[in-house]
Amino acid sequence: MFELKDPIVTNVLHSLNQHGESAIFGGYIRDILLNINPKDIDIATTLSTEQVISIYPMANIRETISGYTIVSFTIKGRVFEIVPNSEDLLKKASDADLNINSLTYDGNHLIDATDSLKDFEKKTISSVNNNFEELVATSPFIWLKPFRLSSTTGFIIDKELLDTLEKTKSTLNLINKSIKTQEGYKILNSKYPLLSLKFLSKIGLICPFEIKFDPKSIILPNSQNNYHLQLIVFAYATSTHTINDFLTLYEFPESIKNNFYTLMSLLSGETSTTNFRLLNQKLLLERLLQKK
Repeated sequence: MFELKDPIVTNVLHSLNQHGESAIFGGYIRDILLNINPKDIDIATTLSTEQVISIYPMANIRETISGYTIVSFTIKGRVFEIVPNSEDLLKKASDADLNINSLTYDGNHLIDATDSLKDFEKKTISSVNNNFEELVATSPFIWLKPFRLSSTTGFIIDKELLDTLEKTKSTLNLINKSIKTQEGYKILNSKYPLLSLKFLSKIGLICPFEIKFDPKSIILPNSQNNYHLQLIVFAYATSTHTINDFLTLYEFPESIKNNFYTLMSLLSGETSTTNFRLLNQKLLLERLLQKK
């Protein structure tokens, strides 16, 4: 059963509910149910923008691509995004991009208007009322979300949604490069990265592969400067062609690609170097990969 344990989130929802109807929706509820540390809290409210600002005067206001007004603020590391003037709070469920994102919580009850909990039980990612194709037509970046969520939750993308993703994969051409790259980083840092790669290969976007070992079993130095090391471990766990396709698909920076290709050449013996940093990284990878 869903239980809101964070007093800061509880207090914000309670404060809004004192002046009108409000409900948390989306990824926050999903992550709580999956015992994943949630980052953002989305709340729909019947209050006007002015009313929300009067309660939280430190808030900022912005407009989304879809035309919604968002009132956002941060309290002790919790990022709140409030959608004012939401007359029908349950509409957030039917408007959700994916079924596991369609639950709402009004402060007393967890509301499941789209049978979302069944997808949690089956560990499946599906669309809401088969509306995914329509959503990506207006918000192309949503196309990437099922793959990222599969990598963070370990859930399977259901066949109907996967067919829609294959049908609409030209949508990738409409997505901003920086958004693609950030999604690629999120997959790399996720708990089940190869699961999302499997689904990408099923719709022909990356080379098919067999999993040789779990890349997450190899512990690398934790640094954003080490993404190329992660990618090399992934290449050994799958195939070089697969990771090359992944790098291209998510438009990783040239610096990461160059470091990846250089180290792969060093490891295969195709080239040599006197660069101390690269030699150390080569020795580290050889030591770690030797155990696999």
